[in-house]
This record gives sequence, structure tokens and C-alpha cells, in this order.
Amino acid sequence: MWDLIGGHVEHGETPDQAIRRECSEEIRVTIRDPRPVELDVGDPELRVQAFIVTRWDGEPINAEPDEHDALRWFRARELVNLRLAHPTYARWLPAVIRAAQHG
Repeated sequence: MWDLIGGHVEHGETPDQAIRRECSEEIRVTIRDPRPVELDVGDPELRVQAFIVTRWDGEPINAEPDEHDALRWFRARELVNLRLAHPTYARWLPAVIRAAQHG
């Protein structure tokens, strides 16, 4: 099963700060200029944000092997064949990727 880098926003943290922390903790990179994308995951009580990240410092590694089995890049066309961690990913992830490519 494949998931995105991320997690919960800690108390006193903004979503921007949270994604920077999560990327540092999980893959040991410092991200630059994350662009937020609001997502609808079908639960009105849950606010979910993704971030488009196209620049970072460092080489991504699996820094939490007890939590994650692998770290891998995928092409957009490969997403349809992946088992994704959340059922809504397949609905919105292609649009997020297109937005990243155009901007």
C-alpha cells in the first residue's frame, strides 16, 4: 500500500510548518515553497491539505523504516495500478500532479 509523506498538524503548528516537519522527519529533506491544495476526502469534519513540492534540499531517504517499508517515485500514469492508502487519492491526486506540472 502506498501513501503520501505527511501526518497530523501538531498543536500550535500551521499546515505549512507541519509538512516541513513531516518531510524532515520522514524523508530527511528540507522542502522549499510548498504550495497548499485543499482536498475533499468526503468527510466534512476532516480538513485535509496536500502540498505541491517541487524543490527541496537533501536526498530523500526512508528515515522511518519502522513506519514505512519503502520510498519510491511514481509517474502519474502509474497511479491507476497502485494500491493507495486512502480511497480518495485516486480521485484528486492526478489533478494535483497536473497542477504541479503547470505551475
